[in-house]
Amino acid sequence: MEYINQFLAIGVALFSATTTLIVGIYIYLFAYKLSNKNYLPAKYFAFTCFSISNWIVWVIINNVYIYEVGSRPLVYVANIVMYVSFIAIIQSLVSFAISFPNNLKISINYKFLRYPFIIILFLILVPELGILSIDSNKPPILYNSFSYYALSVYTASYLILYFKILIGKYKSTITKNVRSNITLLLISTTLSMSVVCFTSIIIPLISNSASLVYFGPIFTLVLMGAVIIGILRYGLFYIKLPVASILVTLIITLILIILRFLVVDNLILNQARISIIFIFMFGLLYVFLTREIYIGFKNQLLLDAKKKELQSALDSKNNFLKNSSHQFRTPLTVILGYLGMIVSGENNKYKLNKIAIEDLKKTYISAQNLNNIINDVLTANDVNTGKFGVNIKDHIDLIELINLIIDDKQELLVNKSTKVKFKTKGNSTLAMIDCAKFKEAINNIFDNAIFYGKGKVEIVLDFTDKNYFEISIKDNGVGISSTDAKRIWKKFERGKKSPQINPNGSGLGLYLAKNIVLNHGGDIFVQSDGINKGSTFVIQLPKNTNIS
Repeated sequence: MEYINQFLAIGVALFSATTTLIVGIYIYLFAYKLSNKNYLPAKYFAFTCFSISNWIVWVIINNVYIYEVGSRPLVYVANIVMYVSFIAIIQSLVSFAISFPNNLKISINYKFLRYPFIIILFLILVPELGILSIDSNKPPILYNSFSYYALSVYTASYLILYFKILIGKYKSTITKNVRSNITLLLISTTLSMSVVCFTSIIIPLISNSASLVYFGPIFTLVLMGAVIIGILRYGLFYIKLPVASILVTLIITLILIILRFLVVDNLILNQARISIIFIFMFGLLYVFLTREIYIGFKNQLLLDAKKKELQSALDSKNNFLKNSSHQFRTPLTVILGYLGMIVSGENNKYKLNKIAIEDLKKTYISAQNLNNIINDVLTANDVNTGKFGVNIKDHIDLIELINLIIDDKQELLVNKSTKVKFKTKGNSTLAMIDCAKFKEAINNIFDNAIFYGKGKVEIVLDFTDKNYFEISIKDNGVGISSTDAKRIWKKFERGKKSPQINPNGSGLGLYLAKNIVLNHGGDIFVQSDGINKGSTFVIQLPKNTNIS
């Protein structure tokens, strides 16, 4: 039974070392190495995990193998490494507490902490004056009581400082997750370090016995468990950790440790080859999993960084377009106002001959076209930034709306020698729409019919369907191929003949018209028998819509 208990304790202690090492590697790789901020608390806690893992391994090696060999130099070196790892744990914990949670560097107020560490390190490393001695006939043991008491005072004072710092930060923070993480760390550290100090310092000091030496390493699992809970539930170290991967890794570790140490068979336990195979299998599997996860996260972070750069460039572009468009719009509004008064003859003060009036009408049409392009650019920018939407408020009389649009286009219709025929079908012509946006959509389609038609445009408002109303705008112009019929709804896409007929088009009109109609819950499509056979653009919208 004693044989079984010994190997059970060793197995659980080794599992604790492996778990701590895994947690440390994950924290170092994913919270510090792959962090844009180089998150210092993650770095210090990873060093704490590495020190704990190293300390546990040397505790096991020292008690299971080296003492059995009986070589005084080997025992001396093993104890040196074990105690150096122990004080590294304490030092790293305090550094972690100072920097957590706001990524603070160790301030000048805490610079003195390095000096006690150096003194204790000196007491550990130097024979005769230090904690250990090599002059005894027995293997090296705890020798200098003063040095050992100094180690005890160092450990106690640094742990008290650790608790004081974290408690102070708990009181000063208002973030729920940070408070939860500090609570977990305080409770788990209290439990695990109390057992570690009791079994590794107090009992050996009082009774010179190492009978409970494995309990300290085993109870570090409490601290690791609290850290894993903090990572998964409260965002400790800001790790976007693949939960399945770390759990699979830990489970594989546990299974391998159980297979290695809990199958109590003298034949198996004494076969070094089997032990090496288990360790080799675990090592390969763990390295493979960690490498794949690390590479995946690294690539994801690089991709995220590129996305941020691209988004920043897009934001700059959108802001430039918005600002420059507004700068163009202000003087253009003044130009359109004065030109409108001149060409309409509203102001009798302007006395111009017919040729000048005709030239100013052409100028007025070009200025309107420029204004439409600027409006299209601004609307497209809103679509790109996700700010585009419709605001449906009132029932709008579509007959009045379409007549208003036709009236606004009189100068362009005259200039292009185009006649418009407007027909209605059905009784009620009221619709729930965003008047301004829907007017813009019809304007864009109507402009296309005028520019690409050959003198005739027919608009039909059909209210005969019970659920939908339909607006069709038909021209007798250049027509459209089946290939172009699919492309023209995309941003900056135009038909093949469009640039030749209307070189000033923006390629945004139909793209915006489609977005406006879709945002109303409707549909828009084009019908054409082919090139030079005219086109009919059809808008279908529900009569009753709840879109807002």
